Amino acid sequence: AFPTNYFYEKFFKNIPFHCNRWCEKTPKNVLYIGRILAHFRKKVKILHIVRDGRDVILSRHPSKPDKYWISAKRWISEVNAGLSFYSHPQVYTLKYEDLVLYYDDTMKQICNFLEIDYNYRLKNFYQFATVRANISYTRGLQPLYKDSIGKWQNKRYRKKVDEFIKNKEARRLLKKLHYI
Repeated sequence: AFPTNYFYEKFFKNIPFHCNRWCEKTPKNVLYIGRILAHFRKKVKILHIVRDGRDVILSRHPSKPDKYWISAKRWISEVNAGLSFYSHPQVYTLKYEDLVLYYDDTMKQICNFLEIDYNYRLKNFYQFATVRANISYTRGLQPLYKDSIGKWQNKRYRKKVDEFIKNKEARRLLKKLHYI
């Protein structure tokens, strides 16, 4: 059985029984994939989204814009946690950049994995989403935009990105994921 803890109390306890799909996007939840799979058994499919760590480490905290949000150590830990389920038939790993840059093709692959039809509502999710506001929607709900991809290439971030690249494990993961 799934242990009663913060994660369970916060997320699973309040899922209405009539729900047949549920989406939750908190990045640290990647640490719970094993528990989620054990709890829901064959009734769950998980999308594991990875993003170029060089961009991730440049993300600013929403309530503290002068601070970076994600450390190299955290990115490495969470990406490794998710990749440990790479071959699991109920886990589909994809790159954030593919979702943004090749939305239709990537969504068709996701829908195939989830065994659902790719349709107009999914193609135009921003028109139909029930969640209209979130701390991560800095520009409000809208179609995906490319501004957050490749930000690491800006010279003003060179020192922080160089520091990240010096980390052997970060470099190994970037290579494994075909970012470098």
